[in-house]
Amino acid sequence: MSTTTTTTDDLKKVEPACPVPCKFCPWRLANQGSRPDPHKFYTPGNLARLWKGLRNGARMSCHPTDPRMAEFAGYEALVDREVTNECAGALVIVQREFMTFQNLAAANPESKKVVALYRKQRPNGMTHSGLIALVERAMFGGTILNPIAMSRPNLGDEEIGYPGVDRKSR
Repeated sequence: MSTTTTTTDDLKKVEPACPVPCKFCPWRLANQGSRPDPHKFYTPGNLARLWKGLRNGARMSCHPTDPRMAEFAGYEALVDREVTNECAGALVIVQREFMTFQNLAAANPESKKVVALYRKQRPNGMTHSGLIALVERAMFGGTILNPIAMSRPNLGDEEIGYPGVDRKSR
């Protein structure tokens, strides 16, 4: 597996995620461990690596639109691509996890330690910095402060999930 980053930080132009995750999305449950996977995109180890970035506030590119993927066989045509999309599947997973946090906060309105309670109940969930990054994005996405607007994909898509973290895949 390449050490190529999957965050969107160094890309020329990143567009918001599409409304529906692509058919090659690593967060599509049907792809996880069952596709021919010569580049190891759908392995548990790679999914854990991707989740580690997402849970800490990183954004993930949609790999079939990312020119950095041109180093992999079959993706060479992406080398000159100018525009990359954010990964819709990753956004579904992150937004669902944030909803879990919001529900916990709503159930404990008097608590000043909701983040600590959430982290105790969901040790593999979003980190404190990941929660902050998502709030900043929700508030300022699409502005000069945070240029990439946050899409609103279908959070009820049963075909998208991450076993062990995301509630849709348990």
